[in-house]
Amino acid sequence: MEAYVLDPNPTAAAMAAAPSLTPRARSRKKKAPTLRERDWAPYKDQIINLYDSGMPLKRLKATVEAQTGFHAEYVCFHRRR
Repeated sequence: MEAYVLDPNPTAAAMAAAPSLTPRARSRKKKAPTLRERDWAPYKDQIINLYDSGMPLKRLKATVEAQTGFHAEYVCFHRRR
């Protein structure tokens, strides 16, 4: 069995090679910007009509972006109804 001895005066190279005891911070996905009511209002009726007509959400999003340049995440389409 191998014994480990702690060096009371470790060198900089030894410190850099030693694994960190602190947990790594998880990188979080960047939050989407908040969609304000004034930004949503001009497109709301058109989006609701397309959605109610049975258009799949993926196609609806692409259609609205192509026709108006309005970009929103899928969550925005669901929440604002």
